[in-house]
Formats: sequence, structure tokens, C-alpha cells
Amino acid sequence: AVKQGGVWDAKKNVREMEHWTKNLGGWHATYTDICCTHKEFRETFDHTLNDKIRKRLSVPDTIPSIYSTVKPEAGLVDLSD
Repeated sequence: AVKQGGVWDAKKNVREMEHWTKNLGGWHATYTDICCTHKEFRETFDHTLNDKIRKRLSVPDTIPSIYSTVKPEAGLVDLSD
């Protein structure tokens, strides 16, 4: 459809693939585009160890979380829905 001038809804399609993969017990590689929310990201990946280490080391909020390093750049994808 794109080759014929059609529109491909990246957000819709990537989110569908993320949910499909998660429902099968898999996960979406974070080096590719992701369109999940912070909550969905935490549900997909186990943050137990990361949270424990951040708490033990008293990591300030100024050090980025894992999600903030892999989420889409501001303005590219609206994840507010």
C-alpha cells in the first residue's frame, strides 16, 4: 500500500505487533522503534533488579531510566492515548 502512495500508520502497527508479541510471551527489541507507554514497558520487561539497584545506590531522578533511553523522541510518536 505504501508503494502505491498509501499511508502506513506506524504507531498503530508497531503497537499491534508489540501487544501480539507480548501475548505470545515474547518482547520487542529495544534497539528498534517502540511505541509502548512507560507502564506497558514495565509490564513487558522485568525491572526488579534495576529498581533494586537504583534504590540501593540512591540513584537520583536525573539519571535516565531505561525507558527514557529507548522511547521515541519527543514529537515523533504521541503515546498519550
